[in-house]
Amino acid sequence: MTKEEYKKQQAERSEGIKFIEGKYLRGFDTLVGQTVTITEYARMKTKNGDTFAFLIKEDSDNFYLANSILADMFANIDDMKDTKIKVSAKPSGKRYYPVELV
Repeated sequence: MTKEEYKKQQAERSEGIKFIEGKYLRGFDTLVGQTVTITEYARMKTKNGDTFAFLIKEDSDNFYLANSILADMFANIDDMKDTKIKVSAKPSGKRYYPVELV
């Protein structure tokens, strides 16, 4: 994939999600051990299916992509704005980071 194709792909994925414009994608794993407050979120298409992009109050320069547990919360809870979550380390042998509502 060329740089131009990559930029186009990224623009198409984030189309319509104004709050992530000008922000950088940061790894979900950087939230491990923290309690953070979600300020914005929206459904986003990726090559692996739909997920959610979100912002946190504690880091206004970056956006994150939800893991499957948090994506399920976003999909099933009416309003997650101003909700605090805690991200824990992966349990031994697991592929996910546990997320709990605080």
